Amino acid sequence: MSAPSPDTPAVKTWLLDLQTRIVAALEAADGLPFRTDTWERPEGGGGISRLIEEGQVFERGGVNFSHVLGSQLPPSASAHRPELAGRRWEAMGVSLVLHPRNPYAPTVHMNVRCFVALKDGEAPVWWFGGGMDLTPYYGFADDARHFHITCRDALAPFGADLHPRFKDWCDRYFFLKHRNEPRGIGGIFFDDFSEGDFDHAFGMTKSVGDAFLDAYLPVLERRKDLPYGERERDFQAYRRGRYVEFNLVYDRGTLFGLQSGGRTESILMSLPPIVKWRYDWQPEPGTPEASLYTDFLTARDWRRILIGFGILLLLVVLAGLIAYELLSSALEAKYIAREAQKMTWQIRPGPSDRIRYPGQGPYDLRLGYSKLPHYLAQLDKAGWKIDQQARISVPMARASDLGLFLPYHEKDQAGLSLLDSDGKPLYEALHPTRIYHRFEDVPKIVVDSLLYIENRELLTEQYPTRNPAVEWDRLAQALMEKGISLIDTNRNVPGGSTLSTQIEKCHGLSEHRAARGRTALRRGQRHRRRAVGMVRAGFRRDQRDPREKEARRRNRLCKRTEACTVADRRRASSILLSGRQPQGA
Repeated sequence: MSAPSPDTPAVKTWLLDLQTRIVAALEAADGLPFRTDTWERPEGGGGISRLIEEGQVFERGGVNFSHVLGSQLPPSASAHRPELAGRRWEAMGVSLVLHPRNPYAPTVHMNVRCFVALKDGEAPVWWFGGGMDLTPYYGFADDARHFHITCRDALAPFGADLHPRFKDWCDRYFFLKHRNEPRGIGGIFFDDFSEGDFDHAFGMTKSVGDAFLDAYLPVLERRKDLPYGERERDFQAYRRGRYVEFNLVYDRGTLFGLQSGGRTESILMSLPPIVKWRYDWQPEPGTPEASLYTDFLTARDWRRILIGFGILLLLVVLAGLIAYELLSSALEAKYIAREAQKMTWQIRPGPSDRIRYPGQGPYDLRLGYSKLPHYLAQLDKAGWKIDQQARISVPMARASDLGLFLPYHEKDQAGLSLLDSDGKPLYEALHPTRIYHRFEDVPKIVVDSLLYIENRELLTEQYPTRNPAVEWDRLAQALMEKGISLIDTNRNVPGGSTLSTQIEKCHGLSEHRAARGRTALRRGQRHRRRAVGMVRAGFRRDQRDPREKEARRRNRLCKRTEACTVADRRRASSILLSGRQPQGA
């Protein structure tokens, strides 16, 4: 079964439509009409040349369509495919070159073409070629980025590898070897493209051609009306000389057209109207003319520059998000709120198969909670049985195993009260002996002093979800001072722990006492207590709890005062964590 023939009529229809659309857009940009010149080729085929000279924007430009046939491939067409030498051929395409009058507006070239080599008894060999490239005389980074991004987007639907390949191909193709410099800033270029089936290759070529106006017109609009003088025009004419050299020495399209007997006027339409050459001329360093050579006509990978710019932008955005998160703890609060809702417990009949007892922290030791396993064992020996016991949820058990405090509402005071038959107290021993039942009852000087020493940002209203466990500026200063103390051993290093962290360290970490008296070990344990305390304290809050502000206010009543107990501080912090009341409490 023979391979299907390429649909060249569909290609021709699209090429004619492309020429019409591009010319209409360029006429609108210039304000003057393009000349139309229809021609025929004696050996077969012909074309339509659309040309403008001495326009208001374009000093010279043309958009040419050609469809030509021949009995034998010319050398320029078979040089890369010697096996096709001698075949009949059919070629069609649209090629354009635009030379604006304003030196700040770049010259542009675009070409899309289809080639078919025919031989009796064998399947047609077809391929597509084309691309577009920009040749500025005065470089603008915005223009370069826009042009390359548009080229990239045109190729993206057909494979992520195409743009890097075609861009590199363009840089290598539009290079003047005898000058050792590129013609311009590149773009994309491809030839002998027949990957996939015919429809795929044709679709990619159409995407390139259809993208031309989007790639070039915004650049032209930005530059065509900029003021210029004789100096700029003189440099433009000098650089146009490079364009002429490339087209007459290296360009495949020019060579193919001349070798195949094409129409000379249409082929040489690509050459600019005014050109200058100078002997060994070099621009003065630091001038805009020199910038073209140093900043644009170099081996710059604009794709990598675009990627680098994108990465830089991403890093800036990421840094902003991190800074906002450090200030507000918004994302952290969302995560903790979700996890806090999973930490529940229920009272159920019989002994619990999932229970965790308090550790050796000062609070739990003082109130006897740490001895619960011992008391239960003694009761069991005496014949007592557990009628009901708490069963914690799996997330709560997991948090406990990680060293986090289990959230429940603790007592503000604990002790023993003996009452007579009338309910009047005979004896009472409470710890602490006195507490404040309301935040407003605490003397202002006590509140302000504790807040200033321990947690200055605790009650900030600007960021209500901020993690009370960390004050980043304070922590950074403590770390810096710690680094300095490695050199200056007599330096007094301030602590970096906040009020919430201190509460956790005093409450549930047995190392608080165990590390005393062992200097080296004490330092390591102290850092561990601080880290675990920060994690535990940070896990205590839930920004969706309407009592959070009250919890922060209660946290002001902390440390170094008999008027406030550790239990009070823990209870205040636990409000921040519990998203709902424990069931069965």
